[in-house]
Amino acid sequence: MKIGIISDTHNKESWLIRALSILRDQNISTLVHCGDLTDFAMCRHLRGFQVFYAFGNGDIASGAIALSLQQMNPASQAGTSLEFTLDGKSFFVIHGNHAEPLHRALESGTYDYVLHGHSHLFEDNRVGPTRLINPGALGDWLKPHSFAVLDIEADLLIPYELKE
Repeated sequence: MKIGIISDTHNKESWLIRALSILRDQNISTLVHCGDLTDFAMCRHLRGFQVFYAFGNGDIASGAIALSLQQMNPASQAGTSLEFTLDGKSFFVIHGNHAEPLHRALESGTYDYVLHGHSHLFEDNRVGPTRLINPGALGDWLKPHSFAVLDIEADLLIPYELKE
């Protein structure tokens, strides 16, 4: 099973559309968004995906984001942090602006994957049995526009960097 991992979209619609097009071309239908979509109107682009969404510090209308995602796909989930299992692997997702819960999840050793955003920097590290992943940011005006695809079965992370 392959999943898309994106974060920090910050209303940059064109970058989100480009990333989602790449995911759709690969028949990926599960998406983890690590927060900061920032505007619930951007949710319309996520139609067709099962979305696991962790609210970011820039998500002013988090209730509207959660409602929009649920209306598009009842299997979608949204919250400050999320715990779920996909393809037999355990996940913890949080935006990352609150360091303590992120570190607790990482250090617990109970998750196969801990996913986060916030820093806008791509990260792929292992801490004990846990793989820590930050896909970077789609909506950063200074850094590369990045996201990732995770092949859960192969434990293979493929980073993508979108160019102008």
